[in-house]
Amino acid sequence: MDENGLRDRIKMILSLRGKTVNSISGGNSALQVKLNRQIRGKSTISAEAIEVVAKNIPDLNIEWLLTGEGEMLKTPSAGGQVVANGDSSVAAMNSHVTTSPSPTVEQLRTELKLKDQVLEEKERLIKILLANRS
Repeated sequence: MDENGLRDRIKMILSLRGKTVNSISGGNSALQVKLNRQIRGKSTISAEAIEVVAKNIPDLNIEWLLTGEGEMLKTPSAGGQVVANGDSSVAAMNSHVTTSPSPTVEQLRTELKLKDQVLEEKERLIKILLANRS
């Protein structure tokens, strides 16, 4: 398992869902410290960390989290859009897409905010990749 890729995927899903290590640790400061160390690469990511992330993001596709393959989010049961080939940014955006013919202004704002977050995350990952080329 590519642990750095796993860390990046954990960071991405937390960011896209507006969650922090503090929020997913449920006020347990020992767990928060442990998760921060693991996500920052100071220690190996444990099964407990993966379980905590999955518990706090119930529609997260665990296969994608572990391998980077497949869809980021589980396919909605009805009325949602299906995302193919592991495009996590599209999956994240689709998770908030409304199926109503005329979305509200708030729904559109939420979509725009999510798209901005996806772009920021992609820019961050590009910077990381460029820095690792040297």
